[in-house]
Amino acid sequence: MRDSSYHSSTQTKQIFSRGGEKKVMKKSLSLILALALVFGLFANMAAAADAPKTAEEKYQALVNAGILKGMPDGKSHLEDLLPRGQFATTAQALAGLANGTGGPSFKDVKKTDWYYGAIEAVKAAGIVDGDGKGNFNPKANVTIEEVIKVAVGLAKLEPVKDAPAVEGASAWAAPYIAAALKAGLISEGLKYKEKATRGQTFTVAYSVYEASQVKAKEVLSAKVAGVKKVEVKFNQAIDASKATFALTLNTLNVAVTPTWSDDKKSVILASANNLVAGAYSLKVSGLDLKVDTFALTVEAEKLASAKLTNTTVKPNLATAASTVQGYNQYGEEKAVQGTDFSWTAFDKTAALNLVTVATATGFTLATDTVGVKVGDQILVTGVNKADSSVVVAQTVVVSDAAMSDISFGSVVLPTGETRLAQKAGATFYELPYTLKDGAGNSIKLTDTLAGALSKTIDNVVFSTDKALLLTQIKVESGKLYVEIGANQSGDAKLIATLPAVGKVVIATISVASVAKSDNIVLGAQTKSLTAGGTIDLAATVNDQYGAVITPANIVTTDFSFGTSNPGVANAGFSADKKSITITGGVKGTALITITNKNSGKVATFNADVKDAAVPVTFTFSVDTTNLVATAKQTIKAKLYNQYGDEMTAAQAALYQFIVKQPASNNVTVAGGPTATVTVANMIANGIEVTGVTANTTSDVSVRLEKTADNSAVQTQNVSFKVVNTDIALTYQLKDALSVYAALATSKTYADITDNAIGAKAGVTAANYVKDLTFVAKDASGNVIAIPASYIQSVIATGDNAAAVAIKPTDFAKVAGVTWTDSAATKDVELVVTAKNPDNSLQVFKVKVTVTKEAPKAATLKAYSNNGTAAVLTDDVEITDGKLNLAAGVVNALHNKQISLTADESTAEALYFVVTDQYGVKYADPIAFIASTTGTGDISVDSTGKVTVTTPAVANDVVSIQAVDSQGHSVIVKVTVTL
Repeated sequence: MRDSSYHSSTQTKQIFSRGGEKKVMKKSLSLILALALVFGLFANMAAAADAPKTAEEKYQALVNAGILKGMPDGKSHLEDLLPRGQFATTAQALAGLANGTGGPSFKDVKKTDWYYGAIEAVKAAGIVDGDGKGNFNPKANVTIEEVIKVAVGLAKLEPVKDAPAVEGASAWAAPYIAAALKAGLISEGLKYKEKATRGQTFTVAYSVYEASQVKAKEVLSAKVAGVKKVEVKFNQAIDASKATFALTLNTLNVAVTPTWSDDKKSVILASANNLVAGAYSLKVSGLDLKVDTFALTVEAEKLASAKLTNTTVKPNLATAASTVQGYNQYGEEKAVQGTDFSWTAFDKTAALNLVTVATATGFTLATDTVGVKVGDQILVTGVNKADSSVVVAQTVVVSDAAMSDISFGSVVLPTGETRLAQKAGATFYELPYTLKDGAGNSIKLTDTLAGALSKTIDNVVFSTDKALLLTQIKVESGKLYVEIGANQSGDAKLIATLPAVGKVVIATISVASVAKSDNIVLGAQTKSLTAGGTIDLAATVNDQYGAVITPANIVTTDFSFGTSNPGVANAGFSADKKSITITGGVKGTALITITNKNSGKVATFNADVKDAAVPVTFTFSVDTTNLVATAKQTIKAKLYNQYGDEMTAAQAALYQFIVKQPASNNVTVAGGPTATVTVANMIANGIEVTGVTANTTSDVSVRLEKTADNSAVQTQNVSFKVVNTDIALTYQLKDALSVYAALATSKTYADITDNAIGAKAGVTAANYVKDLTFVAKDASGNVIAIPASYIQSVIATGDNAAAVAIKPTDFAKVAGVTWTDSAATKDVELVVTAKNPDNSLQVFKVKVTVTKEAPKAATLKAYSNNGTAAVLTDDVEITDGKLNLAAGVVNALHNKQISLTADESTAEALYFVVTDQYGVKYADPIAFIASTTGTGDISVDSTGKVTVTTPAVANDVVSIQAVDSQGHSVIVKVTVTL
């Protein structure tokens, strides 16, 4: 701190003993409190005045929490100011510094002063300075701007160089104030030169302390909030990426989609369909909740209330229709029939009973009634015939022509659509509106059948300037719908004219043209481009609206490829359209251009083609190089070119490996003593090495050479140790083992292929067999390879022995056997007899867990083979929820059938695979739901056959949803081509 920043004042009475009031700070709070001193202390304290605790209570709470020790006389002295010496001890505590022992650094601070160690510590740490004249001025009161400077340093903020002067602050303070303002931590206009009080400090310190207390996450409530939704509220903001939800009805999983509130303290879990009445269980995972499972009861939807949606009638009572809207027990709209009510109407002004006629949507008044006039107040009562609930409304008689105003909202888009876009078929969309009568009441338009524009509804004349784009309007249940014509795009005006008041209101409706590719963005180059070689650059294609086009939907003819040097490099889409393949010719450079024909936008890539790639080195891998005699290990290799890129077998086809066993023959190689191995085989399968002579260490030579002339590229040795026969080995299972009880009670391993799992065709217990893999280690924990013959026997023992069946020949596999009692799982102890290298035997025990949980659908995937070989279009695991796979999976659906239950062995275009919780393909019944946006008819029969019939047209989009027995679903969108 500098002397120019201080102006001495008379110090108010301070009561402290030697050492002052020591702040005992918790380390986790040090930075927070540092920021509090600056960024909360000097702000408007009005909010603090509304807090339930007084400043005195907050001070005492900090003392009780051990944050402050308190003053010797037990008083808070909140009105006192803070001397610089005392504040130095606060800064020291905030920074977590020990007392300084150097110095003295200032003329006016003696080693005998109680604050000496604190001042030396913060001076050495660069947190404070003196006045430039060798003084610290420890008895001068600290100001707000001085504390800002200290806290900026503690918060490790950089002072802003050349910061402009700040009104009401000293010139030296401007860089520190600017830094705090830039960080968004203080507001402008503070009284920077004022002195800071203890009360201000501790009031804010308490707020920070309270906020810093980590609260355990907990669910405040979990309740059914609608016919399709559950609401979960938490006691604090939640990391939504970590939270998962499982909603089950009995054993049925119900797929839900979470939508979080802005503050992340609550979430709505929405189902695609109405929740069936029953007792549900909701499990919340990923949040370390003490209580994570909640019982919910869903009641069947019922009518809870109803009201009239319009509160005016007209003097021509024969056309005075009113609409009733129902609401369920959750306050959501529920369709209700007007005929469900008994209606009465009474003209209070004229003292007349009016005759009513119930309609599908509400009621009408029967006929013209003498004496009813504009302005009359009419009381309408509707009694629900089912539960006697009552709807009461006060209406007013208005003139037929008394519509005074209308306004429009934005077109309501269907779920999943982001913009109003051109479609192959004419489509209706809701257009929200607000209509006012002459008395200013909101009313609804009378339901009206679709008709071309121009059209008059309730004395509102609707017309348009684009009759081909806005083709019709209609009113259903009081809602206004506009029809967008087939294959139309652009802007159209819906013009609403109110003749009675001479008012015209225009709603502009914009229909986007069909999305098409607009640009392509190339990913980074990840390896060298060599002569005769290729590289793939990840490609992202966007449409004109900025949305990413999935690879299956990319139209490759929308792009043209150019090169400045065809002999050096060329480019094109990869087969899966997920990347751009650059093909190198001869060494050199070339500019690759990719031009979008729709927009003219160009992406470029500077191709630098290097010399042809050749292998220059290789690496090898082996599970372990320690083995007993007769044990085997496999050496595999990876090749790298002169640019450090890994090479494929095809790229190194002109090379081979020569593998030689040692002259001592302590270990042998397959095909040895000298084996020639192709690069492809060395990469994929490797070469087998067998231990021969115990207690020896030998090198196997691995040489990479050019096949044509046997010129060497590189030779490496792999050192194998055949351990001594007296080595002490310990055995264990390689991995913890859990197996499904697939075999029926009393069945043996011999029944493994005959025992069907329930009625699942083609699925037997053999699908659920697990490998028994044992690992041997020496005293140092090194893995020692052993031959399979070392495992002499495996026997299940104990009360649960009957729950497993072990392969009798080599003991390498185990199956689970079910049981009759109610236990869900059983742990089975296996007693294993194994041979040691010296031919002695040892016995050890391992545990296998057997589970009886029946297989059930756990994952659902969609596949496509496009009518030829089985090619996975999108390999995405579906657990709960829905997924839109790429459109265009099926290339032709016009007047054709596809079998949705086909598998990968057929030439069908689309199939689905369900796997159970054990990873086994599951013959689960799949339900299918199909719909189309176009004009063609679509149907799905009970066998899963989908038929799209004439008059389907090109670009119709067919949505096929598959749902398994557990509620997992996947949606595939298919574009019809002719």
